[in-house]
Amino acid sequence: MRQLIHVTLRSAVLLVLLFVMMIVMCCAGGCFAASLTYSCSSDKAMRADRAKSIPAVVRDAPFGSECASQTCTVIGRNGWAPIRINVSTRDLDGTRKYCSSER
Repeated sequence: MRQLIHVTLRSAVLLVLLFVMMIVMCCAGGCFAASLTYSCSSDKAMRADRAKSIPAVVRDAPFGSECASQTCTVIGRNGWAPIRINVSTRDLDGTRKYCSSER
């Protein structure tokens, strides 16, 4: 029976070259991603071992159809205190509110 797949030397070389290029791109992409540094204020606080002084926020369960503002409770050094947080879509426009490597 005749060969169903006819592989020439040129196509075999191109296939090996494509495979090698994919491996190099995967390794280089991983090394590049690992070398990026991101600056976040929470990361700095954790590195400085200040996590014990950071207050914890407990969100109450929503009832029915609530609006965008919800009541949260903050546990700080002075005890429990209710807070109210209002959120809008304008917060998504400011790029300074996100962690990035550009700072």
